Amino acid sequence: MRLRTLYLTAILGASALPGWAQLAPAAPQPPLPPAPDAETVASVNDVKITKMDLFKSMLRRVRPSAYVDSLIDDEVLFDAAAKQGITATDKEMEDAYNRYVESLPNKDMFLSYEREIGGHQQLLYTFKRRVVLVKLGERLTRVSDMDLDDSVQASHILIKVANPPQQPDGKPDAQAKALAEDILKQAQQPGADFAALAKKYSDDTSKDKGGDLGYFSRSMMVQPFEKAAWALKVGEMSGLVKSPYGYHIIKVTGRKTGTDAQRAQKRDELILSRTSEATRLWMEEQKKKADIKRFQLAF
Repeated sequence: MRLRTLYLTAILGASALPGWAQLAPAAPQPPLPPAPDAETVASVNDVKITKMDLFKSMLRRVRPSAYVDSLIDDEVLFDAAAKQGITATDKEMEDAYNRYVESLPNKDMFLSYEREIGGHQQLLYTFKRRVVLVKLGERLTRVSDMDLDDSVQASHILIKVANPPQQPDGKPDAQAKALAEDILKQAQQPGADFAALAKKYSDDTSKDKGGDLGYFSRSMMVQPFEKAAWALKVGEMSGLVKSPYGYHIIKVTGRKTGTDAQRAQKRDELILSRTSEATRLWMEEQKKKADIKRFQLAF
């Protein structure tokens, strides 16, 4: 089992996710005949090439110690997490696998790759680390339903602030802010027409559409604008939001969501990204406590 795990690690790489699609064959391969025994992968003039031959060949092309480091990290992680009551069940690994496959743009390519390396069960174990890390991360952060939306539709009113040479047109900051505050008060009045205010006051080209920017995904807008828009529910309006362009008033008018599986996959990814540094520091502490011995590789 340990050799098989190291073998898979050498194939998949230390992190195992999400680079599999790049390793998958570019096109479906014709089916191969069954192997004559459990260890043979090919033969030349009746001379067998075994899994161990393949493994040794791969190790000559990589740095074996990197994969040993990865296996050590896994054992430290699983042992330390288990002491905190965190484990990964077969069902949880299967669920994580299904979410990952559902999120792929080309599932057939991935499944072809899976068959090439030995089938579903061979690959499933690599999700254990992901499941455990997500469970640890859940103790450190929270992901809201709005965080999982694929895209947001918003309208805005922009009052530009002069910032030569990048943005020579616009008003002095104090003047722009005062005007934006006055517009915000108008927009907050019962029955106010946001689109009409945008057409009247906004310095952005979207004014002709009542400030409508259409749908946009994360990382498509400057950070202050994105952060404010993603925090709003449909129908809600922001206060003044300052960006390098000036002062914005933002109104969210729609949200799009993915499938349940896609949202679950996105939730895991957000947890892992938000807690990666904390997890790294925690792992360093666990490795200091662990009794780790390394030996020469001999095959």
